[in-house]
Amino acid sequence: LRILRLRLPFNHDEVVACIYTMGVIHEKENDNKNALKNYLEMLELLEVGSHNVNLMISLALHSVGTIYLSLHDYVCAAKYLKKSIDSKLSIFGSDHISTAESQHCLGIVSYELNEIELALKNFTSALSTRVQIFGRDSLEVAKSLLGKGKVHVKSKQNVEAINCFKELLRLKANGIYGNPHDEFEVELSLGRAFKELAQFDEALIHLKHALDSCRNDVDKAKICSHIADILRSREDFNESRRYFHMSLDLYSKYIGHDSIEVAKTLEEMGKLEMYAENEEQAISLLKQALNIKESSIIVDPNNSELSFLIGSCALSMGQKQLAIFHFSKSIEESSASFGP
Repeated sequence: LRILRLRLPFNHDEVVACIYTMGVIHEKENDNKNALKNYLEMLELLEVGSHNVNLMISLALHSVGTIYLSLHDYVCAAKYLKKSIDSKLSIFGSDHISTAESQHCLGIVSYELNEIELALKNFTSALSTRVQIFGRDSLEVAKSLLGKGKVHVKSKQNVEAINCFKELLRLKANGIYGNPHDEFEVELSLGRAFKELAQFDEALIHLKHALDSCRNDVDKAKICSHIADILRSREDFNESRRYFHMSLDLYSKYIGHDSIEVAKTLEEMGKLEMYAENEEQAISLLKQALNIKESSIIVDPNNSELSFLIGSCALSMGQKQLAIFHFSKSIEESSASFGP
């Protein structure tokens, strides 16, 4: 680069290409700071003018956007990726591999920014182009299917999400796709989607697969709670207890005994005992949940419901004074949260 700068104009194509290559090398070495520096310098030089400027600008814009994506700066990433797509559409059109790559990346960014419609639009466009170019059985198609499926889950479009993830499982079975973390996400998302649709047999199959492939203990706790909730709705109380206890132990160990996650799990365990007509055990669990929530800095409007549940259990056991105390407390907490 030093030699080129001595011999050629500062914005010559060869200088720009060399800076771009350095950026690519830095990016492959996970040196995002220097890669970003190279790509931004490249953009500054291209603004002055050079041959093939539109193509080079579109490449630089995409590279800057993907670096910001890897740095989790989603706002900046979106800014550059949108510009890159506009540039590529004018150069290549909509059905080009390079356009699809930028659209896929913008889909990821939009998902993280909770811009659901934009995320779905870009994943769908990228998926359509990749299917045309690579065919349905390809890694590129699998990546866009995963992104699109996650968007459907977030927007509670469960049937559409299931269709995407089932296709991903087919690709996995054919040996085309097998990222362990993505496999976990697919199984978990399928389990949650089937749960929302009240298709509990399918939900349990996929949630248990997700649990088996999960490597994060907090995620394991969440999955156990999902499984326990389904089993409780089926009145399989013993198995439900087992999974709730697994969830409680994991949350207690990895987040803390006085965490909100522990409180929520204790609350769900208390509701289970109510359904099983074990009122004394239900009161004990619900009181533990309420004590944790009341000691929290964040006021939970759900505290009034907890007090009401404790009062209901006490009333069914004939403990009228305890019932009156908690019903009164529930009214006070509800008034404080929502007004009289």
